[in-house]
Amino acid sequence: MVILTFVSWLWSILHILISFNNNFLCVWVDLPGEQRLEALQSAVVLLPDENREVLQSLLFFLYDISTQAEDHQMTASNLAVCFAPSLFNMSGTKSVTQSPSPRRPRKNLGVPDARELQEQKAAHECLTTLIQECKKLFNVSIFSMEKNLNISFSFTMLVFYSSI
Repeated sequence: MVILTFVSWLWSILHILISFNNNFLCVWVDLPGEQRLEALQSAVVLLPDENREVLQSLLFFLYDISTQAEDHQMTASNLAVCFAPSLFNMSGTKSVTQSPSPRRPRKNLGVPDARELQEQKAAHECLTTLIQECKKLFNVSIFSMEKNLNISFSFTMLVFYSSI
């Protein structure tokens, strides 16, 4: 019952969280592993206050659940499997009109293509890291903040160009 209520609440605020998904996936896919945490911190800094607060509450809640995984087997990775499709708006189904060619419908509508599988894997890995590193993600030092502000324009351009 608690999970159903939580999922219902999550769907009701999905429109708030959707704005962050593309930025976080771009960071995850386009940057090497050692630069990701800092770039994710930059992405968090760039979020509107309301979105950042919702994301922080959600990640801290999921982190608290994952710390008790020995009781219920819900590790950060298992939680990411459950929540990544909703948070990153991956419905898994595409309509015929979303095929590359409007005249040729996509074959195997129920089977994701390689790009979709890669996106789903990246979303899972990204959310797993966000859950595991949520304390660091929202604990930004003054030095880091100055550095983040200096690179925020570069990050914005990275997101812009990768979405083209």
